[in-house]
Amino acid sequence: MLFSVMHATLRFHDTTPQGRLLNRFGRDAEIVDNEIAWKVGALNSAVGGLLVSVLTVMCVPLGSRAQMAL
Repeated sequence: MLFSVMHATLRFHDTTPQGRLLNRFGRDAEIVDNEIAWKVGALNSAVGGLLVSVLTVMCVPLGSRAQMAL
């Protein structure tokens, strides 16, 4: 959309109110901000799960060896 507005004719810019353009870009920015928040939350969840899994795999064999020695 930015490309279209930047390459629009002067007539378009003369007849289209600035408020309409700002409103449209503002809504688009709000949508992007909300999507980024959800994606970052999902990424944090996935990385946390991965770390827990790796730590579990690393710690369980060590604990089982200690029990075998007893």
